[in-house]
Amino acid sequence: MKAGTGVLLALLALSACGDEDRTQTGYTASNDRTSTSGDDTTAVPAPVVPGVADTLPDPLPPQDTVVVALAPLADSRVRGSGQMGAVGASTAVSVTLSGGSPGITYEGAIRQGACTRMGSTLASLVPVSVDTLGNGRAAGDVAIPLDSLLGGPHVLVYGRSGRPESCAPIGRGAAPKPAKPAAPDTMKSDTTRRKRG
Repeated sequence: MKAGTGVLLALLALSACGDEDRTQTGYTASNDRTSTSGDDTTAVPAPVVPGVADTLPDPLPPQDTVVVALAPLADSRVRGSGQMGAVGASTAVSVTLSGGSPGITYEGAIRQGACTRMGSTLASLVPVSVDTLGNGRAAGDVAIPLDSLLGGPHVLVYGRSGRPESCAPIGRGAAPKPAKPAAPDTMKSDTTRRKRG
C-alpha cells in the first residue's frame, strides 16, 4: 500500500506542476499596472495650442480713398454713396444704395465719360440686391488702379437691364474723402485792430 500511495502522490505532484506551464505567453508585468507613480516615464499630453496665425500676408490697406455720391438719373429714385480705395494696382469699391425697388438686384459698372454722356464699360461691379425697404450694399475690387480712374472722366453707375438709374462722377468732379476741418484763424486782421484803436 505504501508503494501505491507514493505513486499516487507523485502523480498528484506532477499534475499540479502541469498547471504552471499553462501560463499566458503574452503576459508582462507592465500590463497589470493600474496606478502610476512619480517615476513613470509615460508621455505627458501636449497642452492645447490656440490656432496658428495665418501665414499669408495681410491685404494692403487702402492707400487713397475717394468718396462719391450716386444721384438718380431721369425718373429713377435710386441714389446712394460709394467709396473707392487704392489697394496696390487695384481699386476696392464699396457701394450703398437706397430708394431701390424692393427685392430688385442692380448691376454696377465703371464707365468712361460723364453722367450725362457715358462711354464704354471699363469694369463690372458687384451687383447690389436691395431689401424690402429698397436699401442694399455691396463691395468688391476692380483691376484698375485708382489713379487711372481719377485721371480721366469716369463714372460709377448702377441700374437694371443695362439701363443706368444712378450715377456718380469719378475723377474730375468727384469729391475726395473729407479732410479734417482747418483750425480757426486766431489772428485778427489789421482793419479789425484799427477800428478798435
